[in-house]
Amino acid sequence: MSSNKKDIETNLFCAGYALFLIGQILGHTFFPIPSIIRYMFIFLGIGLIVLKMALYDSVNLNVSSIFKIIFSIVFLVVSIISAKQSQSPILVIVWVLVIGARNIDFDKALKTFIIISVSILIITILAYFLGFINESSAVRGGNIRHSFGYRYPTDFVAMIAYIFMADLYMCIKKNSPIYNRIFMYIVVGLFTIFECDSRLGSGTIFILIPVIIFLKYKKSVLQNRAIKFIMRNAFFICSLTSILLVQSYINNPNSGLLVNIDQLTSYRLTFNVIAVKFFGYSLWGQEIYQRYEQMMGNNYFFIDSSYYIFLIQYGIVLMILVGIVFYFSIKKKLKANKMIIPFLFLIICINSLIGQQFYLPEYNVFLLTVFASISPTYIDIDKETKGEKI
Repeated sequence: MSSNKKDIETNLFCAGYALFLIGQILGHTFFPIPSIIRYMFIFLGIGLIVLKMALYDSVNLNVSSIFKIIFSIVFLVVSIISAKQSQSPILVIVWVLVIGARNIDFDKALKTFIIISVSILIITILAYFLGFINESSAVRGGNIRHSFGYRYPTDFVAMIAYIFMADLYMCIKKNSPIYNRIFMYIVVGLFTIFECDSRLGSGTIFILIPVIIFLKYKKSVLQNRAIKFIMRNAFFICSLTSILLVQSYINNPNSGLLVNIDQLTSYRLTFNVIAVKFFGYSLWGQEIYQRYEQMMGNNYFFIDSSYYIFLIQYGIVLMILVGIVFYFSIKKKLKANKMIIPFLFLIICINSLIGQQFYLPEYNVFLLTVFASISPTYIDIDKETKGEKI
């Protein structure tokens, strides 16, 4: 493919992704924008990506490409069924974004994510402090959990965490200084823990401190077979861990360890147990929130674990397909010695044990790496750190 054609293809995708991000992220804020306007942004963006797929996504008809086409069609069919069953159209949109990212320059898509998400973050915070929009009235332990214009404190802090991960990726690739970022992680992490009381999001920000140091100076450790195995299978390992925790809590609700984990995670285990008892595991997905409201009224209920969102709301079949896709995607990147994304996916998978953002592309931009073109790491994996910028 010519350089000019590839640039047009990437720019068309990035324009569509930008429109999608605007429409979707604004839905997480208190900006009084009519839903129809947000949907126009989203559907126009997805339309541009579909146009890109129609114009540029030709394939060579060999055994490998035919298998990929068949798998993509199966994935689309399952996504449509799960979206219909769970009333979650985002599942089909994720398919379009992931498949549509084929051959596009991931670094440009990542920069699009950073520009749009940071811009909306700043505008939202300014609008809140100027009194143009409200914030949530969340309270825990008698303390107000500020959301600074976002609908929930967790949305606000999760967005910051994923922005930091996107920036961290570019930082390590370009061998940029890290100590200014470490300082920023500490300041923002402390601010969010005190002002938002978002323990998961703030904890994720703090975890990025050892992560960026490790990726800066110890990337060669990622060549270890055991670590590679964990990175390849992170989605399945964390899924199994989540299932074991919830089933153990169902069978042994008085376990001191599990009670402490439940309290520490704001009773996420309890809500997962409620979901299992009310709805059960689902093969193809099911709508749960309207049904729960009809049965229990306005009692507060949510599922925050990405894995239990799959198991109960999106469906086990889709979950298995997603796990297979990411297993082979990570395996391919490890074989090509592209170690940063697999390691960041490991962090995201761990975060997703009690976070719901894994399959939300307005947060997890790294979903696009399944088919996007990943340029070689600027710094070789085995290069000594001597002489590097700090």
